[in-house]
Amino acid sequence: MRDHNSGMRRGVIRTVTALLLLAGFSSCTVETTPLGPGPTGATGATGAVGTTGATGEPGPTGPVGATGPTGTITDPQADLVLGATAVARDTTNYGSLGLVFRGSAWSGGAPVDTNFKVAQEAPTSTLTDLRVTSPGTLQVDLRAGTDEGIRVSADSGASTLVPGLLQLTNPNTTAGNRAGLTFNSEFTGPSGEYPGAAIAAVFNDHGSGDTALALATKPGNGALAERVRITGGGNVGIGTTAPAATLDVAGDARVTGTARVGCELVQGPESTAGTGVVTVTVQCPGGKLALGGGGWCFGSQHTMGDSFPSGPGTGWQASFIRPSSTTCFARAVCCRVGG
Repeated sequence: MRDHNSGMRRGVIRTVTALLLLAGFSSCTVETTPLGPGPTGATGATGAVGTTGATGEPGPTGPVGATGPTGTITDPQADLVLGATAVARDTTNYGSLGLVFRGSAWSGGAPVDTNFKVAQEAPTSTLTDLRVTSPGTLQVDLRAGTDEGIRVSADSGASTLVPGLLQLTNPNTTAGNRAGLTFNSEFTGPSGEYPGAAIAAVFNDHGSGDTALALATKPGNGALAERVRITGGGNVGIGTTAPAATLDVAGDARVTGTARVGCELVQGPESTAGTGVVTVTVQCPGGKLALGGGGWCFGSQHTMGDSFPSGPGTGWQASFIRPSSTTCFARAVCCRVGG
């Protein structure tokens, strides 16, 4: 490496010697003193930060901790009260606390069953508003003076045949099984209560969805039995489970008012005008039978002669004597009889 300080010293000596010679000095002695190192230079600027290295691979997930033991209820009379300022058990008064979920026994009393119960009474009360028994039966008990047990209220939107407010489903797909409502009545007999009436859907064919509706009632000291059946096609049977017509009654029928069983009053064609005897007829439509009939002529100067059914009872005919020229026609009451 080159010594820049040595070169600088030699240049200074030559310059001084030349000046002395020009000034008339024949000789001169120059004493040199070695120069020390110069001052330290300023620190250079810091270099740019290098690129961050890639993130290392994440470590393996640690093992899942063991599940703790299942908690248990040690108090068979424990109650959960909803609506209080805090969830707590109150063995004194539940009346102002809201909804109470009772345990398997009342406070202060002997254990009863293992039902799930909901009540709004003191724990010593024997009344329960709602209970789910161990086989899975939902029971609603009404209090004295209460006329509503279960109220279902919902906005079903537009009119529909399937509103869905209350749906009863039987998951068993056996043909002929049922889903419905049974109305029980308390009595003093050995069983305590009996079914007095029932409404049931009869699922005849689960593949096509053919379903009938059955109504059953119980007479005094008799058995519950089906009385009315409405088929999936709309036939109504009274006393029969297989009605073959729109209304099929197996037994006697009594009508105290006017019975209109597919009857209509049919008028035949008007005869030509003339005098003397004229016979007019009318024919019942659609295979109906004429259960009665007669006729009429315009004007008052005429007399009816014969009037009787015509053919195999499917029409009617009448004859008139006309002293003056007029027109006549026949009428018949035509009804569908039998099948």
